[in-house]
This record gives sequence, C-alpha cells and structure tokens, in this order.
Amino acid sequence: MKHFITTSLFIAAALTMLAQDKISISGNDWQFLYAKDGKTAESVAQKGFGRLDFDDSTFEKITVPSNWAVLGYEEPVYRGFPNDEASEGFYIKRFNLPKYFHGKRVLLHFGGVWNSAEVWLNGHRLGLHESGYTSFSYNVSDFIKGDSVNTLAVRVRQVYPGYKTDTYDDWTLGGIYRDVTLEAMPRKQWIDNVRVLTSFNNDYSEADVTVRTIVVNTTKNTLPGNYQSPGRDYVLRISLTDTKGQLAAQKDVTVKGHVSTSRDTKTVLHLKNPMKWTAETPNLYKLSVALLGADGKPTHTHTEKIGVREISTKDGVLRINGQPVKLRGVNRHDEHPDVGRAVGHQHWLQDLQLMKSANINYVRACHYQHAKDMTGTHQARWADIETAKGTKPRITVNGYIDRDKTTSKELRLLSQVLGRAEKGRLNDVNYRVTPDQTFTGRVIVYPSK
Repeated sequence: MKHFITTSLFIAAALTMLAQDKISISGNDWQFLYAKDGKTAESVAQKGFGRLDFDDSTFEKITVPSNWAVLGYEEPVYRGFPNDEASEGFYIKRFNLPKYFHGKRVLLHFGGVWNSAEVWLNGHRLGLHESGYTSFSYNVSDFIKGDSVNTLAVRVRQVYPGYKTDTYDDWTLGGIYRDVTLEAMPRKQWIDNVRVLTSFNNDYSEADVTVRTIVVNTTKNTLPGNYQSPGRDYVLRISLTDTKGQLAAQKDVTVKGHVSTSRDTKTVLHLKNPMKWTAETPNLYKLSVALLGADGKPTHTHTEKIGVREISTKDGVLRINGQPVKLRGVNRHDEHPDVGRAVGHQHWLQDLQLMKSANINYVRACHYQHAKDMTGTHQARWADIETAKGTKPRITVNGYIDRDKTTSKELRLLSQVLGRAEKGRLNDVNYRVTPDQTFTGRVIVYPSK
C-alpha cells in the first residue's frame, strides 16, 4: 500500500454523524437577559445567577443558536470594542432528561459560544471556557437529574483578556450560536475516540480503511480481598456500508479485558473497487463502530461518514487519488446576513451551490473552525494562531518562551493560541492520511521582529 503525508490542507471527506444517544437541547424556549455593559452584568451576577433560586422573571424567550446583535438587542461591532467594554448575555434553559439517559455517563456539549462562557447546571458551576470558535464539553453525570427538571445557566461575555484573538477583520457577534447537545454512554465502559486512515494499492483498485478505536474502562482494578481484576474481554464490530445501504466490509475484533484504563485497537477493513471520494463525486461510506456486551448486543455505538481518498504532492503537484487537482478557491466566513454565525445546513448548501456554479472547488475556512463540512469541495480547515495588538509573546532563538520578558497576559494568550491549534488538530483527526496515525505536525510560534 502507498502512504503519503499531507501538508496543512485538509479535504472535507468526512462528516461526523450524531451518536445514537445524542439529543439537542437547542430551541426557542431558552430564557435570556441582555446586559448592556459590565456594570449591569455584575449586578445580575450578584443576585445569584447560576443558583437554583435565581429569579429570572425579567428574562425574555430567545432562540438558541443565535447572536443577540442580529436579533436587535444592539448594533453589531466591527473588530473589537472601544476600551475593551462590551455587553454580556445571560441564558437559562430548563429541560427534562430522557428516560434512556438515566444512570448513564452524560456529556454536555457546546458547539460554539462567542466569546466566553461560564456554565452552571442545577446550581453547580461546571467551568469557564474562553475561546469563541472552539467547541467544549462537560461531564455532567454527577450533576444532572433524571427524575426532575434540570436548570442550565450560561453567562456569556464578549471580552476577556485574550478576546482580541477572536475578533479578526470581522464582526463581533455575541451569543450561543451553535447547537447545545447532551450525549449519553455507558458509565463503566465506552468508545472514547475513533480515528480513520485510508490508503490504496498502486493502481487504486483496492483500498484499506484502518480504524483506530479507543475504549475506556473505569471499573475498579481490584476484586474483594484485594485481588487483581483481569477485566472482561469484549468485541468491537467495525462495519462499512456504501451509498446504497449495502454492507461493504465488516470485521469483529475481540479485545482482551482491561480495567481502570483505556486501550487503542487497530482494525483494517479491505475494499475492492472502492467508491473513491473526489470533489466531483463525493462518495461517502457509513462507518459504524459498535462495542458489544456479553450478550452480543451493542452497548455503545459510534457512527460517522467517511470518504475513501488519498492526498499526495508527488512531483510537487497536489493530487487526489493520484490525479492532479488545481484549486480555484475563495475565503469564506461562517456567517449569514439573516442569522449571523448561527448558520444552518440551508446556508451552507446555498453557498456551495453558488461556488459550484462559478467553478470554485476550494474553500479557505477563515479564520476559525467552521461548524459544518462542505461535502463536495476541498476545504482548508483553519486553526488561527494570530496574535493580537500588543500581545506578542517573546520567543527566544531556540524556540522557548522568554519568561523574563513576557508578561502573564501574554503567556495566557499563548496558552489560548496553542490550545486552539490543538483543538483544531483534534477536530481534524480523521482528515489526516499519515501512515501511523500519529500527529506529524507541530504548532510553530514565530518570534516577532
């Protein structure tokens, strides 16, 4: 089989699907309070925002996802705020947990909040996330209620010490602008991560799909009497289904038991005459990874759509599946005049149709991670690591941070910058075609002259 290491170009050939036990709590029944400035926001916080007894009688209904400036609460601001002062938003959502979530490990996912989110669930502070264009999650298994109403509270700030890394040459639009979801999985053992690598033989008539699956087990590693527990063996069922719904390949892999740890299992599925992915023929297989219980029934399942393709730069020419490709591209912001950054499938489809009609086959996703993959086109996934005005960490000639000349504010900024780059890498893990599925790239910070 031939393998090639890609450059920083990522091709939009995979489309992550919702997990089996994943539900959206977005909608038009959230409660919202607009605070015009920091002083007003602090007065709301001092009244006990986040506590279960907080009085939200003055809140209004709002739709999530959305941006409050687009909804008319204020005029949109371009490229940051004068004197670093901005409005804030307070959100409250009440919901009931589905019965089939009870007793499971539950994760709360935020697709995107601009620009900083402080989160509480049922009066418990979950944490603070600062970065407007990266998704984030919390394990809420110990705080979520199965037998009564749950109360989720979110304080959204537009200004924090490193917020200028998220302003760019664009509009600043505050709000919860991407989906909020809950995901359930078994408490003791679950599929934590799935990575995919595709490769071809010399004439591209056959392909291997290599699937790396990480399973986590949190069972105690000792039995009564302080005896070591070996754990139970389990089976991973890996399958590929084509566009017609026909089973293309399947393999059951027995994994030796392990407790209080995780294990990475490699599985290779072989395809003859595979449906190749290209921008003109964006064929996608459905990949299913099922963790089977002792009775042979799935206890946790991961599904996603993947494209079988190979990216190379042989002889200095970009090639997809061995064929030369010339890119004709545009920059694109993930926003729309009607909804701001709360873009949906219909907005992506409209943009893609316009691009295709103009013979555009490449999109530079500036300057951040976009919400969706534009299936049927080449896409440069973006993890911007620009530095903001006056906040450039000093880097020594050997690449280390010069702490004597770098302020704490600059160090915090650098941490956010590198964190965003790492988040982008993790989001794009299934876009790589490196032979051993290890990260071959490096985050590089260039010193300012």
